[in-house]
Amino acid sequence: MKLTPTERLKIKLSLELQKPLPPALAQAVLIELGLAYGRTGKQSLAYQDALNRRNQYILAAFEALPGKPWPRCGELVNRITSGQWGDDKSGQYLRQAAAIGAKMPASFKMLAKICGLSG
Repeated sequence: MKLTPTERLKIKLSLELQKPLPPALAQAVLIELGLAYGRTGKQSLAYQDALNRRNQYILAAFEALPGKPWPRCGELVNRITSGQWGDDKSGQYLRQAAAIGAKMPASFKMLAKICGLSG
């Protein structure tokens, strides 16, 4: 992780003023330092980080597919449940998401939530 000048300033001010870091920045620092891995379970920072990275790749796969949103979501469900990612850009993103190690979502409802669809 490469800290931006703004993030460095926030860390410096937090230390000097003895104030807590913003949660997202604190999580990023703990993960980078390898201190987040001491906790276990679904609430661990490492697990949450893995889910966030997985979801970013799934969203990128969704956006790489042509067509309307709901059919694209259905296509992702089919690819994930069959394990056949595809050879296109979307398939590459799905492979990267699966390589993270967090369980891949297999329900239409969960994928719709990740892709920002509501209804």
